[in-house]
Amino acid sequence: MNSITSKIGQLRSSLEKRDNALAINEIKQQLDGFIEIQELTPEILHRFIERIEIKADGGPRFFYRFSSPSASYLINSINAQHSTCVDCN
Repeated sequence: MNSITSKIGQLRSSLEKRDNALAINEIKQQLDGFIEIQELTPEILHRFIERIEIKADGGPRFFYRFSSPSASYLINSINAQHSTCVDCN
């Protein structure tokens, strides 16, 4: 039983290493495609930018596919949501 349990652990570890290596190779291939960008094409733009919104002052706001909201953005958006509260003492 101990031998089988040990073998299962080794196989799981091996699979994790293989999956990590495959993920790293895929990332390397994608990066190689972007390193030598000579012009910005619609395809490249769509890979990086999820959407663009225009703010009330006319300025653009970019939403990138690879980033999550920063802590300061989340705090500011929470404060903005509560700034109209009349009885907030």
